[in-house]
Amino acid sequence: MKQFKAFENCAVEFCITNEYIIKGKSWNCIDHWLNKSENQFNKSDLQYLKALNNSYVSVYQIISVVPGQSMELQNMIETDELPIIIANKAMSKTVLEQWYIHHCDELAHKTNKPAFH
Repeated sequence: MKQFKAFENCAVEFCITNEYIIKGKSWNCIDHWLNKSENQFNKSDLQYLKALNNSYVSVYQIISVVPGQSMELQNMIETDELPIIIANKAMSKTVLEQWYIHHCDELAHKTNKPAFH
């Protein structure tokens, strides 16, 4: 069950940051919270919610690993995307799972493709 906790967290993040069309207009849970109750959040919470709302989360399958150098990942949500390579020495040494959840901060995920580093 522990391996599904990360997927559960990502599912919640996806649901609250996703754009939904309601009555012909775009709606987002975090924007709704902030518009209706912004004064109920402290500065740190506001910063976190705004950053979360401008982030991109996806699930990737690890295709290959070059230990100490890089990992090749395939996006399992946007399957038409080409695989990406993440050059990360420490991570590529310790990867044990077949799945990797990547969270890119401060991206306009609703209109732009994610940039990986």
